[in-house]
Amino acid sequence: MEWDYGDDDILMDEMDYEDNIEGMPPEMLNGFTHEDYLNYLADTEVYHHDLKFSEVLDQCVGGTLYDGAMLTLPLLCLCFTVNLCTLIGEDLEVFVHGIAIFSGLICLFQFFHFNMTYVLVLSAIGYLIMVVGHSRFPHSRGVVSATACAVYLILCEVFVVRASDWHQVRGAQMILAMKLISVAFDADQGTVKLPSLLEYTAYLYNVGTVIFGPWISFRDYLNICSSPGLSRGWLWTVIKSTGLAYCCLVTSACFSQWLIPTYYGKWWIAYRDAQSFRMSHYFVCFFSQATLAASGLGWSKTADGHVKWDASVSRPYYIELPRSLVEVVTYWNVPMHHWLKTYVFKTARPLGNFAAVLLTYAASSLLHVGGIYLFRCCYEAAIIVVLPFATELVVIYILGNLGFNLRCCIVGLQD
Repeated sequence: MEWDYGDDDILMDEMDYEDNIEGMPPEMLNGFTHEDYLNYLADTEVYHHDLKFSEVLDQCVGGTLYDGAMLTLPLLCLCFTVNLCTLIGEDLEVFVHGIAIFSGLICLFQFFHFNMTYVLVLSAIGYLIMVVGHSRFPHSRGVVSATACAVYLILCEVFVVRASDWHQVRGAQMILAMKLISVAFDADQGTVKLPSLLEYTAYLYNVGTVIFGPWISFRDYLNICSSPGLSRGWLWTVIKSTGLAYCCLVTSACFSQWLIPTYYGKWWIAYRDAQSFRMSHYFVCFFSQATLAASGLGWSKTADGHVKWDASVSRPYYIELPRSLVEVVTYWNVPMHHWLKTYVFKTARPLGNFAAVLLTYAASSLLHVGGIYLFRCCYEAAIIVVLPFATELVVIYILGNLGFNLRCCIVGLQD
């Protein structure tokens, strides 16, 4: 779920204004301006705050849960189907990969319709680079893939695709680009062999990760052919993650406005909006954990051979009550943090700490915010340049020297 601020929000306000004034009485429309409409919305929020808890459940929670279920449960059912097929065709890798591809394409069409074409084109470009680079530039496929993904994303967003269509597929494109780049770098380093077209396509379009994510490595995906099957631990993981996802969805859509109305003041409003945004993020993270586990992925074996369903996408406790900003950055999206550190920061580390940090911020911004905001908005561009300086100055020099002089560990960076 992507949230964007700026001109798009103003446009949506104006669209809502045009749509909603049509149902108002004629006497209210005399001299009715956009500012009057915003005041009308504020009065509506006050009205919602006056609702009883039972009325909020009836008027908002029920509809939100129904709409969310209608959108997400078909995806969850397809994930269950893939998991069952892996148990049936456990020794037939072609069958398992084929089912993963077919179900993933169904989900892409269900969510994006013909806008899924942009996802298919990027995946084709990625595999072409892998095949050609295997003989032409076997140690540079990761860099070439990353460059191709960046160029493709920027061109599509700025010149090719309509803004509304691109916002619809941006999340899936981000996950796809992360997969393309990671498998290319892994192939460069020899940790994985050149995947076949079937394996490669199944990895990209796996139904458990193709819509909401999370990112998983190619080696982790290959575990789908040896899924441990259905168990109480697996069922509890799916139920718990799905339940938490819907709780976050209801909190974001219904209870944030009800608990903190507009007349509380600007600081409470700012907290309410930020809390609503975080809850929508947690919804995506928890539901992606559910789809990952439901499709038979996201598990590991302990030292004594027991299966542990331990895939974690986000940890809200460390975000809501962090001991440091490092915890917020790390646990906001654990797979994204691991991907940026492994395939961007460590890869660029030979260029120096500053260059590595700069490229990491740029890669994260390009994947999340998009090229049009990154390269056309001076404010965001200035932040991208300033943040590496601040990081280098505070973490490496000030805290490092302070720790050296005091003979203590202050720069306690986490993985």
